[in-house]
Amino acid sequence: MKIDIHNEFYFDVEIEVRDFRNETYSVNVKKTEENNGEVIYSLAGENKFLIAGKVVQKNYKDSIGLYVDFGCKKNDNWEILHCFDAYKSLTLKLRPSHDKVNVFCDEFWRAPETDCWARASFCDSLTDIPKSVSNMLWKYNDFYFNMVPISDGDFKTTLKGGENCIELVMSANMGGYTHIMGTVAVLSFGKDPFKTFEDTVATGYKMLGRRVKTESDRKLPEMFDYLGWCSWDGFGREVTEQGLYEKAKEIADKEIPVRWMLIDDGWFPYEDEMLK
Repeated sequence: MKIDIHNEFYFDVEIEVRDFRNETYSVNVKKTEENNGEVIYSLAGENKFLIAGKVVQKNYKDSIGLYVDFGCKKNDNWEILHCFDAYKSLTLKLRPSHDKVNVFCDEFWRAPETDCWARASFCDSLTDIPKSVSNMLWKYNDFYFNMVPISDGDFKTTLKGGENCIELVMSANMGGYTHIMGTVAVLSFGKDPFKTFEDTVATGYKMLGRRVKTESDRKLPEMFDYLGWCSWDGFGREVTEQGLYEKAKEIADKEIPVRWMLIDDGWFPYEDEMLK
């Protein structure tokens, strides 16, 4: 399976499913239908685990959405149903046509000493992204590309680097499922990185059948028209008057156009859902 994105950039895609016994099966699909902006790849040939399945590529103006629908066979042994693995039900392995590009990621990350749940991450290869990414942006031939994994219904997709590939891993994080279906990811492209992000969000909600206002639809306080700085990124919980003063002076000396500062020292301590 091949996904043509834009501007000579594409992904070759391999598909794997895993059952509750932790056995992995390769999945072959072939293009069976193409109309109204949709390309459907259906299960091809005999598969020991799957009875039916398809991948749907939905093409929009500057975005692509990926949707999957797979069901597993019934086991002949005592009519016990096969079911998908709880944590790695389905994996799409995306092998990029051009790997060596500068990449920005939002990486899920938690460290006991900081309590931080996400951080910016940078690398110079698409396949070297971290093991848990919520959002990634890269540039190729003057175009920006943005990919975001999607949670749809009972199923959540995680995005991570694999062996010479990007992996989109879909699962429910619990066992017993004999049928998996839902939107896996959205990818957008364009010459303006900010609009590309907006297109990704809008297409994601469209794929989910939801109408949610994006930032451009909302009226936000005027301060958000300008660049700001959050103390959490510099000091974590160790916020002091002296530290804030020195950071403000540094920003001014370097002529960084910051117009406002947010003081953030983390969440309030709580116990039994009540503030201490």
